[in-house]
Amino acid sequence: MNKVIKGMKDNYFIIFILLLAVILRFAGYLDRLNVSVDQGRDALIGLESIHLLRAPLLGPPSSSWGFNFGPLYYYIIIFFTAVIPGIFSPWIGFTLLSILSVFLAYLIGINSRGKTFGLVLSLITAISFAEIVNSANLLNTSLVSFAVFLSFYGASAYFKFQHNKYLVLLGFGIALALHAHLQALPLALLLLSPLLLSHAHKILPKIHAILLSIVGFGLGMLPLIIFEFQHSLAWSKSLLDYATFGQYRFYTPVRWLTDLTVFWPSRFGEILWGSSALGLYFSLFVFVSLAFYTFRKKLDKISLLAILVFILEILSIRNYRGPRSPEYLIFTHFFIIYLFALAVTFVVEGRRVLTVLVCLLLLLAGLSFDRSIYIQKSQSAETLTLFNFVKEQIRQPVSLYIFSGSYENAFSLYYFLSRSHLISESGYPLALCDNGDKYGQVPDRCPFSYRLFSTGRFVLFDFHPENLHNFSQFEAGVIDPFKLYRRTYNNYELIKY
Repeated sequence: MNKVIKGMKDNYFIIFILLLAVILRFAGYLDRLNVSVDQGRDALIGLESIHLLRAPLLGPPSSSWGFNFGPLYYYIIIFFTAVIPGIFSPWIGFTLLSILSVFLAYLIGINSRGKTFGLVLSLITAISFAEIVNSANLLNTSLVSFAVFLSFYGASAYFKFQHNKYLVLLGFGIALALHAHLQALPLALLLLSPLLLSHAHKILPKIHAILLSIVGFGLGMLPLIIFEFQHSLAWSKSLLDYATFGQYRFYTPVRWLTDLTVFWPSRFGEILWGSSALGLYFSLFVFVSLAFYTFRKKLDKISLLAILVFILEILSIRNYRGPRSPEYLIFTHFFIIYLFALAVTFVVEGRRVLTVLVCLLLLLAGLSFDRSIYIQKSQSAETLTLFNFVKEQIRQPVSLYIFSGSYENAFSLYYFLSRSHLISESGYPLALCDNGDKYGQVPDRCPFSYRLFSTGRFVLFDFHPENLHNFSQFEAGVIDPFKLYRRTYNNYELIKY
């Protein structure tokens, strides 16, 4: 890896690709941040962990059933909150991981097939529509993409250099992916990848290599192992309960014909350039290129592993009974980007002029389709407007109350205020109300009296005691970061064993 980094001084292409990744991921940043319920909750839990000097042993709860994901996601939030200054630190940290994924893509390509594949793979990762969208999100599923890149980097580096440290990194990357979300379960196949990647001819060194990858996996799973000992295997039992009972409360009609002709082609288009209509052409190109060139140009072992894990993912999603929302399909990002890059590399490999022309075409097409990302605005701008009103107009700490049904951005607003030392139980009483995502199409649900400030959708009210009788029809609650933390750490309400 040190040799590769040293060689970057003379490699203007990868430096350009990394700068491109930075620009695409930070352009219009404050208008694209996702500051919804889960994002604000997780940021608050990370901040509370720092205040308590304690790390949770469980991650965020599943929306499907009574189990939690792993806590490594929270540990990463805690790390970024501690080392990056400013109120956006955890979001910025996850964006930096997305940029790091581009560099990992380059290293994976270098290790598996050479410089051409590294450049093509990193370029497609940099301009990937889905990767750019995912880079502005603070969510456990967002971590899955980086974890897959990290795992395949460990596998490819071990294949090339045969150093044991990469096996430990491989195992840890798999654990990180599973901590983030169980959609990454097919990645566990890589724990056995030393059988294929080891240059040793005898079986004992291969077994030793597998054990080292399992050691890395065990290190990543250590917090959950501790939790299991403390709570009589409660986490394992909750997963078993979901597998045998919980998943059957969902039903999403699926069939192979629809998956192969509609769903997967759409995934190709959505991940690469945000257009499901183009997916059929991309997927056909990948299939034809791989079928035509696989035996003409020797398929490397890392690519073989990627194809095998991708096939497992196809089978896994086919048998998944829940909704196929984008956040539950982030695991597919790496494989679709990888296979498309591999198909392109098969065509241009060994042809320098054609490689430059194709990369230029990919760049122009990517930039053209990526423009729509910056047109769509999240609710972050309105949330920051509320924050700036408190900071610049009220100019003192506030106590924040939340009307029922108004928690869409409440946790994030509370987090921004807390990071800026503008939250106090004895502070200026404010109430937050969410009119809903209506924008004038229906009458406001928030009262008209005692409004201090409004962004259109979100309204702040003067909630001093003498005004409370004007809000008698509204139920107001408060945000307690310590309760959020305890609910994650103990979580007896979700895991009842």
